[in-house]
Amino acid sequence: MVASKSVPYATSKLRKRVRGLWRHFILREPPLARDGDWSEYYDTAERYAASQWLIIEPYLSASPKPDLSIVLDFACGRGRMAERFANISGKLICADMSLDAIEACRQRFAKNSNVACLVNGDESIPVPSGSITFLYSWDAMVHFSSSELEEYFVEFKRVLKADGMALIHHSNYAALSSVARPWPENPGSRAYVSAEDVRRIGEKCGLSIVKQQVIDWSLANLDCITVLKNR
Repeated sequence: MVASKSVPYATSKLRKRVRGLWRHFILREPPLARDGDWSEYYDTAERYAASQWLIIEPYLSASPKPDLSIVLDFACGRGRMAERFANISGKLICADMSLDAIEACRQRFAKNSNVACLVNGDESIPVPSGSITFLYSWDAMVHFSSSELEEYFVEFKRVLKADGMALIHHSNYAALSSVARPWPENPGSRAYVSAEDVRRIGEKCGLSIVKQQVIDWSLANLDCITVLKNR
C-alpha cells in the first residue's frame, strides 16, 4: 500500500476540531461554535441511535468476530452507542475530550459496574498499551482530516491488543468531490477524506484492513465503515 503523506501535528487545531466532533447532517444548520451548546444535537442524534445500531450490529457477528472483553468507545459523546455496547461488553471504556459529554456518560452509566468514563487529551487515550480488545468510533471521526486520523490511528495501534480490532465510521467525501474545502463547508460537515485514504493510513500505522463498506448518510456513498486489525 502507498503510505499517506506525513503532516505536522498542530495541537491547537486538533483541539478545536475534536471539540466540533458532533456536527450532524440531521440538523442541516451552520456548525455550532466550538464551545457552544450541543444539547440539540445530542437530543436529535439520540433518536437515531436504534436505527444506526442496526448498521453496527452485523459487524459484531461477522468473521473475524471481534473480542468484546474490553471495549473502547472513542469520542463517545453522551453514550448513545455505548448504551448498546454496555450490555454486550465485558468492560466498556467511554472516552471523549468533552467534559460535559463524559459527565453525562457517568450519570447515564452510574449503575453499570462494567463501564468507565474517561476524558482523553489532545494526543492520547488514557488507557494502558495493549489493553483494548475492540474499539469503535461512530459519527465522530467523520469530521477528522487525514492527518488527524493518522494521529489517532497511531494511538489506536498502541492501545489495541495484538489481533485486537477497530470499527471506524469516517468520511468518504473526498471520493465524491474534487474540491477540497474545510469540513464545515462540506455536506454533513464531512472531512475531505476517502475510504482509500483511510486504507493507506491504516496500513501505514500498522493496522491491517479487514473490510471497508461505503455507506449512505445524507448523500449516497458519503461515509465509510472501516474495520481494522492490529498486527
